[in-house]
Amino acid sequence: MNKATYTAIAKIISSNLSASVLTFLSLMWLSRVYDVNDYGLFTKYYYMLGIMYVLLDLGLPNALVISLSKQGQSFTITDLVKRYQFNFAVVIFIVIILGFYFFSPLIAISFIICSIIGIILKFNSIKLQIVDDWGGSSRVVFYLPFLRSLGIFGVCLSVLFFNEKYEPNYIYAVMIFSSIMAMYMSFNKTKEINYSKSGISKNLTGMAWKLYAANIFAIVCMRADVIFISHFFSDALAGEYARISMIFFAAPLLAGAINTVFIRGLSASELDINSVKNITFKLFGVTCLGLLILLVLAFLTKDLIVKYVTNQEIYIFIILTIAYAGTLVFGVWEAFINHRDQSFFLILKIAQLLFFIITFILLYKYVGFIIGAIAFLMSRVGGWVLQWIYCKRRKQAFS
Repeated sequence: MNKATYTAIAKIISSNLSASVLTFLSLMWLSRVYDVNDYGLFTKYYYMLGIMYVLLDLGLPNALVISLSKQGQSFTITDLVKRYQFNFAVVIFIVIILGFYFFSPLIAISFIICSIIGIILKFNSIKLQIVDDWGGSSRVVFYLPFLRSLGIFGVCLSVLFFNEKYEPNYIYAVMIFSSIMAMYMSFNKTKEINYSKSGISKNLTGMAWKLYAANIFAIVCMRADVIFISHFFSDALAGEYARISMIFFAAPLLAGAINTVFIRGLSASELDINSVKNITFKLFGVTCLGLLILLVLAFLTKDLIVKYVTNQEIYIFIILTIAYAGTLVFGVWEAFINHRDQSFFLILKIAQLLFFIITFILLYKYVGFIIGAIAFLMSRVGGWVLQWIYCKRRKQAFS
């Protein structure tokens, strides 16, 4: 791969890592300020926001990247909304229904506003990726978590020093304000883009619906552990589980950053199968090194860990570490399949969700709430097996 590809990956990863560190710190502090029930509710809200971003994008982000990257010219959100106005109206209506079904009116309003603004930010980031402005895209990716984390820090301070009675409501007002500010900043970043005169490709819909369905299954599977634990056990246990799983908040973002650059490079004919193999070998080496370092640290601090951490928390950490390590390595092949064969990508994501649901339902009565981590790992393992089978049987797709 050329130097520009590594530079692009580095920019997106640095942005995601910075945002993840801030988010992790702010949410961890929030988990100590709120009681487990309030924090469990907020975690469910936060995870559902991630699902809504995927529900609202209609599968268009990667479809737009694949169809427009060779032109080097981007799209306007206005044209996109006009082309798919009925579809957007339907999914926004679904978001409204879900918001008022799962949350109180105040929280639901915040949920709806933040969901819609979140998808606008996502499309603004995609605009910049299409024209190969990775620096601008990384900043847009960073704006929302940065401002949101500042707001959460502010809420935590106000709870500690000024008001302890109504503090749970403050956080949702902060979510709205930070989202609006991030959207304004992202518009300033995209105002100089050259837009495609030919508009949006007529063939976009056929590709987008497969990616849309696949991404919905993918994000539901990624967030299902907390949601299932909340439903089958309690919000309190969901909050306890989230405190551990939040450590891995950056892991899918790392894989996503690499995949984003690969899909853009493959679409613009800048990368090929050798690039995929190259980065896979390097990721495998880095992941193994990281796991070895983690093992040494665990051994050196085992007395401290045993003193302050329960066995269940240790088991969850180990299981999720294995799951996310594999996701980082195999994620590049998912990106390649995403670009070359959207039909199988959809099958892959459906299968992963089924692996999760089946494992959870079969075992949750016997192993307790650590089943969330076990089911997630099994969804990953099932996906890796399917990728291997596909690569063996469809070698022509990788030429």
